[in-house]
Amino acid sequence: MAGNLVTGRMQLRHGREQADAARALQRRLEVETQARTERDARREASITYLSIVGTFQMTCRELAIEMAGKPSSTERADTLYEQFLARWQDLSAAYAAVQVLGPQEMSDASVALWNAIASLQHHCRGWYTDLRKRGEVNNRWGPYEAKNSELDSAYEKFAETAREVVGPSVAITVSDI
Repeated sequence: MAGNLVTGRMQLRHGREQADAARALQRRLEVETQARTERDARREASITYLSIVGTFQMTCRELAIEMAGKPSSTERADTLYEQFLARWQDLSAAYAAVQVLGPQEMSDASVALWNAIASLQHHCRGWYTDLRKRGEVNNRWGPYEAKNSELDSAYEKFAETAREVVGPSVAITVSDI
């Protein structure tokens, strides 16, 4: 009878160990799933942000080319400026997503990119406003190019940081835009 009792206790202990191991495995899988979900959300937010930044940058370039060309009417510039404003609104939402999902290094890189975008946006907006107020304005292509170059650098830095945080699938580069 004592042998049966010992055997029963050993089986009970073995059953508990198996249950503990199963719970530990389940918890590890939950943690891995959560980490994968966070990484995927960060990856998606980064790709979206970079894509919208690229679209905004192309819209700025089209607007700058139009304004630098000394247009006889502002109709085309007006249309491009409306697109410019719409892309700016898109950027705000994409930027917020990256900020919320960050880790700190990704958040910091997105702030640097946002500042470069804001600088370019401010330049183009001022150039357009002067064009609308005065008609012909001094060509501001040189400062535009400098701000655009700063944006390219911040874009690359954010893309690099995003790849470090979420993995190499964030492979959009300046040459892609």
